[in-house]
Amino acid sequence: YRRLGQDDAALAGYERYVMIDPKNAYVRYQIGEIYLDRGDHARAETEFAAALEIDPKLASARVATGVLAFERGQLPQAEQLFKAALALKADVRLAHFNLALIAEARGDDAAAETSYRAELAQHPTAYKAAFNLGRLKARQGRVADAIGFYKNAVDTNPEFAEGCFYLAKAYFDEGRALDDALTYARKGLALEPEGQTSPLGHFVIGSVLMRRGQSAAAERELAKGLALEAKLARKTRK
Repeated sequence: YRRLGQDDAALAGYERYVMIDPKNAYVRYQIGEIYLDRGDHARAETEFAAALEIDPKLASARVATGVLAFERGQLPQAEQLFKAALALKADVRLAHFNLALIAEARGDDAAAETSYRAELAQHPTAYKAAFNLGRLKARQGRVADAIGFYKNAVDTNPEFAEGCFYLAKAYFDEGRALDDALTYARKGLALEPEGQTSPLGHFVIGSVLMRRGQSAAAERELAKGLALEAKLARKTRK
C-alpha cells in the first residue's frame, strides 16, 4: 500500500498487525514512518521508540529517530544516532545522507561530500544525494561537476522536477548547451507547474530566449516566473 501512496490503508493494516503481534519492531517502525511523513512528529517518535525498545538493533529506526533530532536542531544527538545506526548496519539507508546534511549545516563541505558519496556508493538510486552533491558543486563554481550530479539525479528519478530545474540552470550557466537548458526547464514545468522551485524554470527559459535575442518572448516568460513567485509567496503567508 505504501508503494502505491495509500498510507491510510497501510496504516490500518499495520495497526491490525500490531494487535496480533505487538512485539514486531519493524511494523512499529513503519507506523512511525507514516506519521513522520504526515508531520506528526510526536506520534512518530513514540512509534520509533517502541520499535527500538523491542529491537535495539533496528538500524532504520535509529536513523528515523536521528531525523527527528536533526529537525529539532539537535545536531550532536542526531549525529550520534546516525553513527550508531551505521555501526549496527553499515549499509542502512539515509544514515550517510543525513550525516552529510549535518556537515553542510556546519559548513563542512568536504565532510558533506564524503558522506553523500558514501550514500551513493551503497545506494546508487539515492537521487537526492546526487542532487545535493550537484548543489554543493554549483556553490563551489564547479558547474560541469554539478551538471553530472544533477543529471544522475534526474536520470535516476525522471519525475524529479526540482532536479530538472537545477540541471537546466546549470546548463545555462555553463553556456554551451542552451537547448538542454530549455529541455529540462520545460520538462520540470510539465512535471510541476507550480512547485516551490518552478519559477526557476520560467527564469531559465526567459534567460535563454533573451540570450538568443528573442526579447519579447523572454520578457513574457520572465513575467510568468515573477507572477508564480508572488503567488507562491502569498500561499506561504497564508
